[in-house]
Amino acid sequence: MINMNDATDDMAQRMEAFRKIWEDTFSKMTSAGMSVNPGAPPPEAFREIRSGVFRAMAESWEAYMRTPEFLKNMKQSMDTAMAVKSAMNEYLTRMHQDLQGTAQEDIDNLLVAIRHTETRVLEAVEAMEQRVNARLDAMEARASAPAVKRAPGKKKVPAKKKVAKAKTRKS
Repeated sequence: MINMNDATDDMAQRMEAFRKIWEDTFSKMTSAGMSVNPGAPPPEAFREIRSGVFRAMAESWEAYMRTPEFLKNMKQSMDTAMAVKSAMNEYLTRMHQDLQGTAQEDIDNLLVAIRHTETRVLEAVEAMEQRVNARLDAMEARASAPAVKRAPGKKKVPAKKKVAKAKTRKS
């Protein structure tokens, strides 16, 4: 349970730190305006005032943005924004599915499946191409091999076929 006194004290400390930053900013801005050379022409004096004001603001805000409180709040804000975005995406996906519509997540999953199938088909085509090329190379090698010439008048004698002997089973 949150103690109200602690929460009030914490808020008071934050407000005091914020007030101090603005007080420092305005005091530096005022002192920057007072450091103008009185003998300088008016446009140059305005440039010096503007430069001093911007320098004072930059230094003050730079110091503020490096405080642990600011960094903690920024981290919390970013975490909350990411959580809201994630919750919104989940909600919209669920709504699309409930309305029997197509959600982005469904489309992404379908694209992944199509890419996987495409990869498998391409691999199969490449494997077939390699086999066809190997057979074509073998056929070309046979065609380019020198033919064996026979003496005139001799016929080619067919090779004898080996007859497999049937094994008899002893009973």
